Amino acid sequence: MNINYEELQMSYGTNAKNAPIVIMDSGLGGLNILAMLRKEKPSENFVLFMDHGFLPYGNKDVKILSRRVINIVAKLKKIKPKAIIVGCNTIDSVVGDKIQGQVGNIPFFRIIEITAREAVNQSTTKSIALLATPNTVESQKYMIDMLGYSPNTHLYGIECPDMAVAIETGNDMKNVVKEEITPIGTIAVDTIILGCTHYSLVKPIIKKEYPNAQIVDSSEVLVNRFLKKLEKMDYNSANKGTVKVITTLIDEKLEENVEKFLKDFDYEIVLDEMKWEF
Repeated sequence: MNINYEELQMSYGTNAKNAPIVIMDSGLGGLNILAMLRKEKPSENFVLFMDHGFLPYGNKDVKILSRRVINIVAKLKKIKPKAIIVGCNTIDSVVGDKIQGQVGNIPFFRIIEITAREAVNQSTTKSIALLATPNTVESQKYMIDMLGYSPNTHLYGIECPDMAVAIETGNDMKNVVKEEITPIGTIAVDTIILGCTHYSLVKPIIKKEYPNAQIVDSSEVLVNRFLKKLEKMDYNSANKGTVKVITTLIDEKLEENVEKFLKDFDYEIVLDEMKWEF
């Protein structure tokens, strides 16, 4: 089954206020961001593109991931969204600049720059640890953005190759998290960045292990920034909004996760059965 994006766009009508807010991610991080935004703005229409069939993004070949995301954005543009939110640090680090040019005049919200700035502002010692996927750490995007604000900042990138999948599946999650954050204990930092939106869901575990560190959650930074910007946009205030989850794979785990995060809202799950020949 392939969703018709032109028909989906038409379903929102011609009033710009009814255009949907689109969120992009591969999994639970996007669901968490959607749930936070939906709670704050129940009159808005939301579309989450959840690339469940290609999870996790953080370990994928960069060239293949870039082509895939660019194709996804081309589809989402057909909806004529009110805004596109990249709810994924890996997408931003790997292909964010290309998407920025691709979306044209659609308001486009990225995650790394604003999170980097927030971490620099919160850190007293300017010694900061970054927990993130291999692709995000290796891109050095956080370091580049931080040095633009504070040249004396020391950033320690810690690759967490298995944490997102463990959070997604729940398999041995606590042990995986504790193991992958262990390197923080070997360095002197006062601030920890959760540089993957999945990691918001295990923040209590991280905080318990490092109670004296400030935690900068990229999901919260992104949501707060978007809500402030939305107030200045042509937003809905009277209607009951809709929630649509477009996913590249529907299985029992996806349905369970969607229900967990969106149980308080009406929602629809739609399959985009993408075929790739890379």
